Amino acid sequence: MTDIKLLEQLYRFDYHLDDKELARAEVIVQSLVKNIETRKGPKTIVEIKFEGIDYWNRPVFKDTKSDIRYGDVNNLFSYHEIEELNDKWKKFLEMYKENPHFYLQYFGRSFGCEPNGGLPNNIKLKIVE
Repeated sequence: MTDIKLLEQLYRFDYHLDDKELARAEVIVQSLVKNIETRKGPKTIVEIKFEGIDYWNRPVFKDTKSDIRYGDVNNLFSYHEIEELNDKWKKFLEMYKENPHFYLQYFGRSFGCEPNGGLPNNIKLKIVE
């Protein structure tokens, strides 16, 4: 029985689960509760500032209090687009400010490094000028 099917059966009162299925369901539910609590928990605000464009044309933002970097691997820019502050860059900078978690991911601790991907659940990114 799949985890989803097991949870469906757990939800129904007229379906009997044996002890082994109940133990498995308990582990699944505890895992879900822990995941929900992690997502709801307090978030640390991480202020990041635009650092530059790396060698792969990715915009990179650096944590103002550490060497951790975040960036975008889907929207690429040339060096001159940023220097000229053209409309494309301004538009994306505003989009990054509005919803950084949608666009940015964890890059690592050095400029131009290979992205590690994802973002921790307990942080909230805030772009500062």
